[in-house]
Amino acid sequence: MEKALYIHGLGGSGTGSSAANVRKALEGIYDVVANTYNHLDPLETFAKIKEDAENVDVIIASSLGAFYALSLDTIKPILVLNPCVCPKKVIPGLLREDQKKDYDEEKCFEEWDILEEGWADIDSENCAMRFAVFSDKDEYFSFEKEFIENFKNLHYGLKNTKFINGTHEIAKHTDQLKQAFSAFFKYLAELSDADNYGSEQVELNESHLQEKYLNMFFNSGDARQEQLINANFDEIWEILDKAYAYTKNNQRGKGGPGGFTTKKDLYADCLKSNAMVKCIKSGGGKMQAVAIYNLNRGGRKLSLIGGDCEWNPEKGKYVATEDGKKALYKIIKEDIKESGRNFWGEISDAAEILYFFKTNAQSIPQSVVEALMPGKGIQNTSHHEPVKRDKSGNEYENRFDKDYYERPIDGNIHRKVAVTAPENVDKVQNFPLVRYKKRGE
Repeated sequence: MEKALYIHGLGGSGTGSSAANVRKALEGIYDVVANTYNHLDPLETFAKIKEDAENVDVIIASSLGAFYALSLDTIKPILVLNPCVCPKKVIPGLLREDQKKDYDEEKCFEEWDILEEGWADIDSENCAMRFAVFSDKDEYFSFEKEFIENFKNLHYGLKNTKFINGTHEIAKHTDQLKQAFSAFFKYLAELSDADNYGSEQVELNESHLQEKYLNMFFNSGDARQEQLINANFDEIWEILDKAYAYTKNNQRGKGGPGGFTTKKDLYADCLKSNAMVKCIKSGGGKMQAVAIYNLNRGGRKLSLIGGDCEWNPEKGKYVATEDGKKALYKIIKEDIKESGRNFWGEISDAAEILYFFKTNAQSIPQSVVEALMPGKGIQNTSHHEPVKRDKSGNEYENRFDKDYYERPIDGNIHRKVAVTAPENVDKVQNFPLVRYKKRGE
């Protein structure tokens, strides 16, 4: 049986009536894990909750416990009941006398701020898996506006908030809990529905840094998606054309990103491959980073990736801007963060440092790469580099040397390595055997 984690609110416990009610309501559906946390020791509590959340399938959290649940960077479904999105505003006035004795306001405020700052890195897909239930007669607080500002579901046509008839402590009342679970499971069913998920339109999501995240899907069957793609494709081409400018000097033979000499060629390939495009824009609306994924080749196969560049006359080439590098790194972190997204990609050069040196990417064995990319002339490489250097000259261990391979591209032999999320290594070889769920079908 799948497991659910219940996180109690301030003053609650893993053995209290709320936990008991949740366990009873989910009997036969989920095996409920409920532990006791000290919510007034934020970072220590969050560390314990993060560890407990690793081994469950669904997370349910009440009030202040919901603040910690929302701080988890996970794609697992999360139900929050009257979430305390802004604890600094209300918790000091809700403390009992016995709680005040152990309450260090300066420490709590500082550590709550640290957790809240992490919300800016939670992407739109993870936000879509969070569902908040608010009571119309909550006697303590209501942070619906703040929840929407930080975790709004940007998947077209789906709203991840719901008001029910009730009071603050939903989990203590069977009828209120029933309403909450009914709304939550209905939402998850709608989210997983092929038509809804296939026609998703991920709009611009403003983070605390005023960055905007944009996901677009070709062949989704949704006219709004097509409009979104067409409105942004000029910028997408411009970013990638600069990032791959080195290929125009006959180093790859064809020129342009991935060998595509025109924007029209790239667009046509995106249609053919049922591509997904991830972009990050600055608060001013300037495109900072782009990644294009082929959804036809098992999982999400990274095809092209690039950050904003500027021409450097001294070096005689385009050089990545600082904002472009930061945005590109955020996309890369998302790639390997969640194994459930079935990401894998073939990389070389500077991308190796970003995936290997700065993240926990794992390499894919050559035998599996041959299954992922049949007929590509993949060969063993004898170029062993136990130690590599980054662009600053700093040495680092080349942990993936054994999985490098060579293959011909545009008439020249290139050294490559394929990577995936850590949890994907064992299952990635099955990606070509499992038809990737195409958008709109």
